[in-house]
Amino acid sequence: MATLKLAIDARSLLATAKQVEHGLAGIKSSAESAFHRVSRAADIALGPLKLMVSVTASLKAMMLAAGAASVGAAGDYEMFNQQLRTVIATKKDADRAFAESIEFSVRTPFTPDDIVRTRVELEAVGVRGSAAVEKVASAAAAMNREMSDVASAVKSMETEPLRRLGIRLQREGDEFIFQFRDKVGQAQRIAATGFEEAQAALLSIFETKYSGGLERMSITWQGLISTLKGAVKDLRAEFGEGFLDQSKLIVNDLIEGS
Repeated sequence: MATLKLAIDARSLLATAKQVEHGLAGIKSSAESAFHRVSRAADIALGPLKLMVSVTASLKAMMLAAGAASVGAAGDYEMFNQQLRTVIATKKDADRAFAESIEFSVRTPFTPDDIVRTRVELEAVGVRGSAAVEKVASAAAAMNREMSDVASAVKSMETEPLRRLGIRLQREGDEFIFQFRDKVGQAQRIAATGFEEAQAALLSIFETKYSGGLERMSITWQGLISTLKGAVKDLRAEFGEGFLDQSKLIVNDLIEGS
């Protein structure tokens, strides 16, 4: 009788243990389900915040990159201005030349660097004014040459660079004779005496032979993209000018501290 009671108690205890185990399993399942719901709700609630943080970080990175590019463009413009002040007598005239160069770069396929470098080369040998730069640019555009190469040809008045521009030069002492074909194919001959007069004659030939080249190049795809880049750089430089002095102070402190 005692053995039977013990067996019954054991079965009862086993059943109770299974019930407890089942209950614990249910509690675990409920807890996991609840945790999942809470986690999902948190994700939903925090989703916009996470997105905002991600967007903010991206915008910050973009602003830093734009700021660096703007300061860089402003630094380029500062250098261009100083280069012009080196070869032009007065600050007023140099500043005007700089403004003319930037305006010219915005409406043509050439970069500010191309134009300022050309202006500096021409001014250094006494060929003055924005009109000379435009004539050089017209020849460069028509013949698919670098502006600096054409400017060098004007500076040196050597026969081979001019031959590559479609102009034959004969020189005897101070006498210069230019031979070329105009737009309609007619042979032309121009004589000049002295270096300065020869340079002026050559620029006149550029105007006669290559006028309209800039306008035609500007409306090509490559020309339009170049013009757009020039306009963007001008905007960046204008924006970055306000940060340039502070940036220079920071860099100077870094140099002195190293």
